[in-house]
Amino acid sequence: MVLLPFSIFGQTDKTKLEKRLKIVSLKEAKQEFVNSRDEINKTLSSFKGFKSLRFSGGPVIESDQEKTINNFSAHIKDSIQKGFLKKIQEYSFEQERTDDQSFISLHSDSSYELTRGFISIYQDFYSSSNPDITYNKVYFFDGSNKIWEKEKDYVKSTKKIDSISATATYYYPTIDNVITLDANVKYNQVVFAQKEADAYEIYLDTDLNENLIYVGALNKEGKALWQKSGYTATVNIPNTKYLEALSNYYNNIVNDIDRQKIKTKKQLINKLSKTLPNEDDYIVNIVQKTLIYNTCQGNVAQVKLYFGEKRNSRTIAFTMQDKNK
Repeated sequence: MVLLPFSIFGQTDKTKLEKRLKIVSLKEAKQEFVNSRDEINKTLSSFKGFKSLRFSGGPVIESDQEKTINNFSAHIKDSIQKGFLKKIQEYSFEQERTDDQSFISLHSDSSYELTRGFISIYQDFYSSSNPDITYNKVYFFDGSNKIWEKEKDYVKSTKKIDSISATATYYYPTIDNVITLDANVKYNQVVFAQKEADAYEIYLDTDLNENLIYVGALNKEGKALWQKSGYTATVNIPNTKYLEALSNYYNNIVNDIDRQKIKTKKQLINKLSKTLPNEDDYIVNIVQKTLIYNTCQGNVAQVKLYFGEKRNSRTIAFTMQDKNK
C-alpha cells in the first residue's frame, strides 16, 4: 500500500471521500482535486531524477571550458599487469636492525605512470595501489638463509641480508561487456536520462550494478570527459503506475467539472464511487535500483558502462635485493 498524504483531503478511500465531499462545495472540491493532482505530479517528477540537487564526490571545477581525460580502456587488465610487473621488478628493500631483529622497508623506483582510470578503479576496488607482498626466505651475506615466519613483520636475525625471495599478489578487473548509452538507446535493465548538457543519471538493476566496473562520459568527438562530481545510491522505485492513474483521474474530474459534465456534488460522489482507481489493480513489487548521477566538465554525448569480474588475481614470485647493495 502506497501512502498518499497528497490525495484529496488526505483520502483515497471511496467511503471517506464521499463523506468528506458532503461538507464542502463543488467549487472547493474541484480546487482540492487540482491541488492533489499537482502534488502527485510533483512527486512523480521527483522520482525521475535529482536535477535540482548537487552531489559531491570529487573535485569540482567551476569552469565552462571542457576538460578531457584518457579514455578508459576495456583492456584495463593489460594496463594493470604492465604496471605491476614493472613495479615488482623494481622492488628493493632496506634493512633496519634493532636488538635481535631486522625489519624490512620496501622501495620501488617505478616511473610507470598509471592512468587516472586505473588509479580510481584500483583504489576503489582494492583499497590500495600496491600488491600484497609475502616474504618467503631471507638470504644473508654469509651464505646462510632463514625461512620468514608467517604473520611476522620482522626476521629474527641481525645478520646483513643480501636478498629476499617473495611473492606479490595483485588484483585486476576484466571487462566482459560494454554498453554505450545516449538518449536514443534503451535497455531493459538500464534507464538513462540526460538531465543537463553536462549531467546525466542512470538507474541500474541492482544485480547488474554488482558487476559494474566503470562509468564514463564522452563528448561528441568520443573523448572522455573529466567527472566533476558524482553520486551513487540504492533507491526503491515506487508504484508509479498507480500514482499516474490517480493523477489522470483527478485531472479528468477537474475537466468534467469545468465542462459541466459534473454539475452537482451528487454527480461527483456517484462518479467517484464507481470509477476511483483502486491501488490493488496497480500493485507491483517495489524494485530496488542503483542510481548513478554524474556531472562532467563538458557536454555529454554518450555514456559508457563497463561490466565484468572485479576481483581476479595473479601471484608472481620474485627476488629483491638490498637497496644499498
